[in-house]
Amino acid sequence: MTFVFQESVTIDSNSYKVYEMRITTETEWTNTRMELELTSGTMYNHPVGGYSEPNPVLFQFWPDMEYDTYATVPRGRPFFPGFAAGIPTMDDDEFLASWFDSLDDGSGTHKIAQITVSTDADGSLTGTIYDLATQGEGVSFEFDIEDGNFLEPQ
Repeated sequence: MTFVFQESVTIDSNSYKVYEMRITTETEWTNTRMELELTSGTMYNHPVGGYSEPNPVLFQFWPDMEYDTYATVPRGRPFFPGFAAGIPTMDDDEFLASWFDSLDDGSGTHKIAQITVSTDADGSLTGTIYDLATQGEGVSFEFDIEDGNFLEPQ
């Protein structure tokens, strides 16, 4: 899994960094469970945004919605991820989600989330990714976040 830095943005006079969470699978991606916890700084969650990828048509009315934090499926819009019962939950310093896609997206590199954090954000991102190759055995991941940067695991 990789985090691909997209851009630095200023929203309401606060500085943020926008990242795409990408996975590479040998077979079909099926689901992911993740928990983002910040001990300082904030995650950007647009007031009108939700847990899944926003419709780009709305950007003309709410330009900052483009930088929202969300989960998505490899096909992207107009397809929406399914979420496990009771989650996701999201606020300024936590995003807990477990989402899936029942369509066959095949192997390859896929964007499955966008995460936007302030440049002073510290914390961690942990979780598990599943695809058909793991046969129910997930691949765990853990990233530290320092000063708004996702650090490669040591």
